[in-house]
Amino acid sequence: MTFPRTRSLLACVAVLAFLSAPAGAAILTLPLDFAFSGASPDGPPPYVEVTFDDGGTPGSVDITVDANNLVDFELVKGLYLNVRPEINPLTS
Repeated sequence: MTFPRTRSLLACVAVLAFLSAPAGAAILTLPLDFAFSGASPDGPPPYVEVTFDDGGTPGSVDITVDANNLVDFELVKGLYLNVRPEINPLTS
C-alpha cells in the first residue's frame, strides 16, 4: 500500500519546508575566549561576548559587548569588526 508512505513523505517535506523558512529575527552571540597579545586574562573564558541582534528590524543591528569575565584591572583595548556592505543578507 503506497498511500501511508506518500503521506509520510509529504509530512517530511512539509516539516523540512517549515524548518528552512527564514526567521523574522536573529541573535548571534560570539564567545571570545583568547587573547591576541599578552597574557591570557585571569577570569574564566569566555572573556568577552559580542552579541548581534537585528531585533526583527530590516537594515539595523544592535551590537552588545560584554566583558563580564575580566577581573581587576583587565580591559579590552580594541575590538575590530569587519563589515562587508556588498553582501545583501536578503539574497544570501
